[in-house]
Amino acid sequence: RFLKATIDVMHTNENLNNSFFSKEVVDECVDSIKNTPVLGYVEYDKYTRESDFKGHEYVIKRIDNGVEKMYAGRAYGVIPEACNPRWTMKMCDDGVEREFLQVDALLWEKFSDATGILKRDGEKAESMELEVSSFEGYDDEDDGLFHVTSFRFDGACILGDGAQPAMTGASINVNFSVKDFVESLQSELNDKFTTFSKLINEQNVQGG
Repeated sequence: RFLKATIDVMHTNENLNNSFFSKEVVDECVDSIKNTPVLGYVEYDKYTRESDFKGHEYVIKRIDNGVEKMYAGRAYGVIPEACNPRWTMKMCDDGVEREFLQVDALLWEKFSDATGILKRDGEKAESMELEVSSFEGYDDEDDGLFHVTSFRFDGACILGDGAQPAMTGASINVNFSVKDFVESLQSELNDKFTTFSKLINEQNVQGG
């Protein structure tokens, strides 16, 4: 039913959106990430003949008194109550080591268009989504950054190869379960045993 994944949600300090998240602020707000969705928007590319995620996608819908901007992505999984929030150090592609908030997530195998991409690529970029109404902070004239003082998580969006996360190195990684590992190991051992048995029979080896 589920594909287990690990999400490096966000790093501390400055990011590419010119905002600043201290570790203390994230720790105060981290509980809000529980039971939020893992989101994405999958699109087929006729040139590469492969599907991939895009970014934070929206559509404009006409309503009675004008137009409305609606979220086009869909939920492909969840960051559960037992997501085990923790901090981890990670070396990013730009050569800078950053401290990341990391959580566990579950993706529904029912939506194979999404889980198939993750199984194929193993890792995709990720961008956190925040509740706009919960966002508080201040502009710091000294460093030119917006320092966030309070927020609530609203989800984690899986990004395609054409989208860059504001948090450098933020990603979602597929983890194989212990059951999958054991089955894979058992299959390999069975193959080796079969090969060994054939070798023994062919050489007619006698003795202990």
